[in-house]
Amino acid sequence: MKREAERLPRGILLAALLAVLPFPRAAADDPPDAAEIARRYLSARRSADLAAMQAEAETVLALGAEGRAALEREMTEAAAELERVAAVWRDAGEEARAARAGRVLGETRRALLGLVRDERRFPDEDPSDFSVRSAVSRARAVLGMSRARDTRPYIDADSFVREARERVEGLAELLVRFEGTTRIPGPDPDALLGPAAKEIDAAAILARLEKTRRADEAARATNAERAGDLSGPERELLDALLEYRAAAGLPLLVLEPRLAAAARAHAAEMGELAYFGHHSPTPGRRRPSDRVAAESYAWVRVGEVLAKGDGPAEGILEAWWESPGHHRVLLDPEPSEIGVAKVGEFWVVDFARPR
Repeated sequence: MKREAERLPRGILLAALLAVLPFPRAAADDPPDAAEIARRYLSARRSADLAAMQAEAETVLALGAEGRAALEREMTEAAAELERVAAVWRDAGEEARAARAGRVLGETRRALLGLVRDERRFPDEDPSDFSVRSAVSRARAVLGMSRARDTRPYIDADSFVREARERVEGLAELLVRFEGTTRIPGPDPDALLGPAAKEIDAAAILARLEKTRRADEAARATNAERAGDLSGPERELLDALLEYRAAAGLPLLVLEPRLAAAARAHAAEMGELAYFGHHSPTPGRRRPSDRVAAESYAWVRVGEVLAKGDGPAEGILEAWWESPGHHRVLLDPEPSEIGVAKVGEFWVVDFARPR
């Protein structure tokens, strides 16, 4: 659980909190899962965290033959996926040109999400590394100038291909560390993809995105029906938040009345009781998770951002952008629903995924 509160020069007071329903953890004497270790290694590899990569490699090596067998199973699955990609990889004419044109946006998305989610490089307190904050600002500028919904299919396809390739390469790096390995296991991505690896048949890969496309259309239709209950400032903030998440390549969130009711009740209470924060003095409504549960919302993940100020929605969102803890909640990929409220000078946004 993370919490942040700060006052910015523009006079907007902020607070952010993220709660996750605890799941059973493995017992201390349970053996580590090689597949999970591999996923952590691939994550460290994407962020070029050499120390973490070495630590995960040593952990999986300690599992011996059992770890190697588990990694080989992972490699079989990853190789099949990469081979499927290679089967549809060819010169795609207009679609390939569109993919190339959108590649800068795709790389920007990956860089932004990687930085915002990296709590070591982008900590809740103000980052001391100015280059990190500058990189986030540049990424936001690129996303703001892009027509994200026009290019998103090609970006997603490009990202999918890269992830399939990186998974094979990372697993090969782990497997080759085991004693007795005389060659790199798995397929050679360069040989498999061939000279046309810069081009993609986006139409073939877009078949995998059909479920997301339908979900986005359903979300837009639902939001259009439910947005009538929002005030002008609330609607402006909702539209800006959803547009930013879409530009970052995240699925659209659905406006959920119970989350909106929880947000509105908390905003009203902060005004009535003259306090500002996530923790309410009212029994049964002390935490964001309590408040959404009080609206009969069963959750597995809840995030909340707060602001206090009379500025427009654009200024509130700008303040959240400038705060690492808030920015992390705004771009959390796990929530599927959202509630927005403004009462007086208090702004509350609840993000959640239902059980």
